Amino acid sequence: MGNIVEAAGKLRTGPEPQRVVMLGLDAAGKSTILCSMNLGNNTTVKPTIGFNVEEVRIPGTRVSFVVWDLGGQESLRIIWRQYLQGISGLVFVVDSADVSRIEEARSCLHDLLRNPHLAGVPIALVANKQDLTDSLSVTQVEELLDMGRLSPLRNPYIVRPTIALSGVGVTQLFVDFAKLVRLQEKRWATYTRRNSTMSSASDESGIRRSWKARLSARVPHIFRRSGETSV
Repeated sequence: MGNIVEAAGKLRTGPEPQRVVMLGLDAAGKSTILCSMNLGNNTTVKPTIGFNVEEVRIPGTRVSFVVWDLGGQESLRIIWRQYLQGISGLVFVVDSADVSRIEEARSCLHDLLRNPHLAGVPIALVANKQDLTDSLSVTQVEELLDMGRLSPLRNPYIVRPTIALSGVGVTQLFVDFAKLVRLQEKRWATYTRRNSTMSSASDESGIRRSWKARLSARVPHIFRRSGETSV
């Protein structure tokens, strides 16, 4: 896998890998980003038909991601939603040099974000191919994808530049995203503990129900009443 994310030496999460889905239009560079981490640079990557799965470990820490890289062709996007339940993060990759498809990318991303399984899920927006002529800047990609519409509570996000073919920016992307995922985990725990005494689920918001369900699956003792025991 190579020397990955040594700069994140102080990061700590639970021992279980965090499941992350990597999405984006076809030819955005998703698989190249993943391969540049595991196999080094200058790797020839064929278009993904279906999915790739790689575990990304951060040396010297307990942080690891199981990254599901799904094909971005229009015919494959219908299956994206099948992989969203229970994820810890979403990485959305954009070809910042293909201005003609920016609106298509924006539409795909915001369609995804309507899915209830993404409530509370942090997002990494990746402005890839920054080395190409006339590529959009990180700020331009953020604006054109209308990231300002996202709620910081529902979907905190970062935007990072990469050049996947050479690996530039890829390590820093995952360093920063690991921090965001960890921060969001802490927010879930704090939020849920403050609201764990609520007895009625009927008046809970969609975000609250999603957060409680996600955290209950990971830390069930928080929701166990005094005197109850596990079966």
